[in-house]
Amino acid sequence: MQLAFLTTAIFTMLMALIETKILFLFLQMMNGFALGLLFPLFLGMAVEKIPHAKRATAMGAYQAIYAIGMFVGLFVAGLLNTSFGSEASFYFSGCISILGFICSLIWSREIKPITME
Repeated sequence: MQLAFLTTAIFTMLMALIETKILFLFLQMMNGFALGLLFPLFLGMAVEKIPHAKRATAMGAYQAIYAIGMFVGLFVAGLLNTSFGSEASFYFSGCISILGFICSLIWSREIKPITME
C-alpha cells in the first residue's frame, strides 16, 4: 500500500511538468496501475473486520463515503484549476497521495503483527 501511494504521488505530480502526449500516456498508465493496487486493498480493508451478516451494509457505507470523496475531490480540483491553472490540481492530488503514504506508514507501525504462541 505504501509503495502504491508513493508511486501515485510521484506520477501524479510529474503529470504537471510534462509536455508530450506519449509521456503523459505513460504516466497515466503507471498511475493507473498503482491506483489499481490501492482500490482493491481499500475495499478489502473496509470489510475485513465486519461480520459477514453486515458486510453489505459496510460496503454501502464505503461506497457512499467514496462518492462524497469523488465529488469533493473533483470540486476542489476544479477550483484549483480555475484559480491557479491545471497544474495545481495535479500537485493537490499528489499531496493527497503523500498524505496517504504518511498515514499508512504511521498506521503500519501501530498494527502489531499476529504471532503464533
